[in-house]
Amino acid sequence: MNISISFAIVTGILLVSTFISGFFLSGGGKPYGTLLFTVHKLLPFAAAVFSGIKAKNLYKAGILPGVCIPFLFAGGVFILLTIVTGGMLSVPRELPPDRFKVRINRVLFICYTAV
Repeated sequence: MNISISFAIVTGILLVSTFISGFFLSGGGKPYGTLLFTVHKLLPFAAAVFSGIKAKNLYKAGILPGVCIPFLFAGGVFILLTIVTGGMLSVPRELPPDRFKVRINRVLFICYTAV
């Protein structure tokens, strides 16, 4: 299997697993289960680290053009914002309302996946 294909498959599995675990978290209501919540937070972090390491190796090998660097940076910013807004959802207080935070979190996840 080509390295680029395996990279895409691993990253895709991590992102789909994040989406599925988030779906189960939202369906279960608060308080969130510790194990599922921790796994849900570590999956996008693992995807970001995995993508960063792979991008660095491709850039050093001269395969990744410099034009892609801003997109990688934007993807990193989106994943960090997604993790932060997800953390805001776990806080028990209601400022701003949970629906607003959920929408922001979903939009950021879609942006990261698109980049």
